[in-house]
Amino acid sequence: MEARPTLEFTTDFPESEFISNHSSMNGSTPVIFGTSSLEQALQVTYVTLSYLATLGGNIGVLVVILSYKRLRKPRYYVHCSLACCDIFITTVCIPTVIVNLLYRVNDLGWVWCQVHSAVYMTMSACTLFNLAIMAMDRYYVICWALNYHNVVTTSRVLSLIATAWLTSILSVTVYQIMSRFADPHQYMPDLLLCTPRVTTTWVSLRYQLPMLCVASALTISSFAVIIFSYVKVYQQASRQHSLIKSQNEGDDVKFLETKAVKTITTHSIIFLIFFVSWSLHGITKLLLENWTFPSDALKAANHTFLLVFLTIPCYSNPIVYGFCNTEIQEAFLDMIKRIRTKGNDVFIGQGTTNSYRQGRAKSYSDEQDENQGCQEAEQV
Repeated sequence: MEARPTLEFTTDFPESEFISNHSSMNGSTPVIFGTSSLEQALQVTYVTLSYLATLGGNIGVLVVILSYKRLRKPRYYVHCSLACCDIFITTVCIPTVIVNLLYRVNDLGWVWCQVHSAVYMTMSACTLFNLAIMAMDRYYVICWALNYHNVVTTSRVLSLIATAWLTSILSVTVYQIMSRFADPHQYMPDLLLCTPRVTTTWVSLRYQLPMLCVASALTISSFAVIIFSYVKVYQQASRQHSLIKSQNEGDDVKFLETKAVKTITTHSIIFLIFFVSWSLHGITKLLLENWTFPSDALKAANHTFLLVFLTIPCYSNPIVYGFCNTEIQEAFLDMIKRIRTKGNDVFIGQGTTNSYRQGRAKSYSDEQDENQGCQEAEQV
């Protein structure tokens, strides 16, 4: 009988072996899918502007919510958690994507690949959990309005947020450790953002499969919660619309113009963009990892879905979930008004001080002129 091969958990991972293990056909350095200079410039410009919009929007939401006591409600704590996820994932991943787009070569090293792949997977999972919590909040506030404050309390929401973060961090950490047992050379550097490979061999899958099952169960559960909440909200909004229409026969009340439907529709659109781009990026990545000669079109699709996932949901979240909210809008406008008033007060104060100083200088010069005139008259 042949001896079964044993796998050891290794920590030595030379950069040369990391690069040559997944080298491209044209050389020893993994080359990213090439584009023209114009397309490259447009991609870098779009990603950079998206990153700045993401930082500005999410930091603005955090500052507004934390600056006003009336906004320290359970639902807004979830907004803060989602904003932190967007800031973390873009701050770590977007600079890497920009460098890879500029140089068209992913050669940042295995250690950094581990770091940003861990942040990418952790923040993606945490974002999904936060979206599920927000969907549950919308479900209770619309379908169970009378019992909303008894069910959705600050302690429960903070517990759900802490569970989401801890579950994301723990699951990704265990998955990465098990991936190292499965295949020490598991990173593919020929992508815009290298993440652990999911190979189809049994030797590798027997280590990755348990965590893949756990991650799939958590993902499916979150999607089920979100879909269930939105479907129930639409049903409740439809019943409310029918009731209002029956009571106001002369008024033309449109279903799509109700506040609940508008809110849930925008939330659903952002969730669909998040879900579709994340899923298609994962599918194309799996195909790239296991196909011997992947096509350039598949690489381009993988890059496109990744850019969509890292940009559109991240800078849309503070707008849809934050500044579209009436209370946050009023608080934000009040903050701007206070800043302007404070600036005008400082400016007026400086102007008053300068005028006072100029007046004193002028009166002092007039007194000097008067004293000099008196002295001349006495001499005469």
